[in-house]
Amino acid sequence: MRSLLALAALPLLAACSANVVAQDSADADTTSVAAAVVVEQSTGPGEASHTESVARFLRTRGAIDDTARGMVGEALNLPAPGACKAIAFGEGSAPARPLELLDVGALTLDGVGSHASLVARRVPDVVDLVSGVVYTTRDAPAFGGRVTLHAAGSTDLTGFSVTADAPPAIDGLRVNGVEVASGSAVFSASTTHVELAWTPGVDAIYVDLAIGKAPAATRCSFKDEGVGSFWLVGDSGTVTVHRMREVPLRARGIDEGTLRFDTSRVIAFTRH
Repeated sequence: MRSLLALAALPLLAACSANVVAQDSADADTTSVAAAVVVEQSTGPGEASHTESVARFLRTRGAIDDTARGMVGEALNLPAPGACKAIAFGEGSAPARPLELLDVGALTLDGVGSHASLVARRVPDVVDLVSGVVYTTRDAPAFGGRVTLHAAGSTDLTGFSVTADAPPAIDGLRVNGVEVASGSAVFSASTTHVELAWTPGVDAIYVDLAIGKAPAATRCSFKDEGVGSFWLVGDSGTVTVHRMREVPLRARGIDEGTLRFDTSRVIAFTRH
């Protein structure tokens, strides 16, 4: 009886095995496209302003994983509101399979009274795993109004237009009750706790605290309620206060995408 049961089970096992192999082959043959468009505006000490827009459209075999998201710059990975964590700029995992950065034709960003054309720059192959183009410009549309992202399209990806509302710049910024006007702050040597205040809104607020020229920083996240606080370390460095808004980038041929707006104020600090 035991032998008969074993023989009867063999066709079922063979069928299950065939289904698994077929599914694995189907996953290997499919491709996915991830997209990330990041529009940044930063004001530093002396009210010097810096703007930049970067766009990446990435195609990979199989499903989109965290490595692909990291390569395209889609995942910002903020700590939970009210929490802080250490970050290292430029950290990331090397891709385990080929990643292709797609050409989407002419790419533009239009805001209220502003226009930015992104330039396609070909990136060299990285150990035969990453190749294609990255779109960049040192311009950005005006924040605080409607912005339209338009791609003319190419043989890689069908053209599309996406419209979103960019957040307003950070306004009414105060550090320990003092308004920040020049982009710099001086603390006493005994200051270890910093209270931030700003005009509240509906976005995500995060702060990067960098000490000296170290390649790492502490990142803290807050709700956009107009108040937040963190512990201060080091004798000098920068505190960068960001207001960030992410909008899903939905278009034909894109499986997962984000349009991110990030406006920030940089405060250089010293402790005496």
